[in-house]
Amino acid sequence: LGLNKTNWQVRDLKIDVNSAARTNITGSDIAISVNGGSNVMISNVHIITGTPSNSYGIRLGRNVTRPSNVSIKNCVIDVVENGFNGIAVTAGKDIYIKDNIINNPYSDTGFAIDVEANEASDLSDETYRINNIYVENNICNGNGIGCIGAANPNNGNAFILNNTINYANSNETLGQIPVMYSDKGVLLIEWEIDGERYFNHYMYGMPGYSLD
Repeated sequence: LGLNKTNWQVRDLKIDVNSAARTNITGSDIAISVNGGSNVMISNVHIITGTPSNSYGIRLGRNVTRPSNVSIKNCVIDVVENGFNGIAVTAGKDIYIKDNIINNPYSDTGFAIDVEANEASDLSDETYRINNIYVENNICNGNGIGCIGAANPNNGNAFILNNTINYANSNETLGQIPVMYSDKGVLLIEWEIDGERYFNHYMYGMPGYSLD
């Protein structure tokens, strides 16, 4: 889906890039591409990216002009294995990326959200720049947020605020269970993810249990 006009809305739908029979896909594989244009809202969209290694959920870039006043809110983006970036911004002005969930646990080089003015080396042409971008209250599962090129004086005002990043294969402390060092016991642990229940157990104590 390509957008390069003014006053567009994309909302309340699901885009599964892999649902159609496609062969010989080369180059970038993008579910929603915003190249130029202004006053664009993308809201409540569920995207499943394609399988090529350079695939994106949503990509904002330049086509003669840069996109402006673009809002991406309340979307869910699943980056499948071999995918790249969930949301990528390579040029734009007044961009708002808020309250989204991006799942990107597979990519070693991509990000859940990538802010990267990489289409021109000096950015002397303002249509290549990124100015006034707000990345706020997003949940990034897998790789986090990349902000590349912010040191260039032609870019400006990138606000990365109150985002939650859950890296793949990492540990997160959810709480504490008070036990004495000399106690012995077994903890039965249960949790739920996406409606699926999981179980594990942990044996504790000093000296340890004898399994003989």
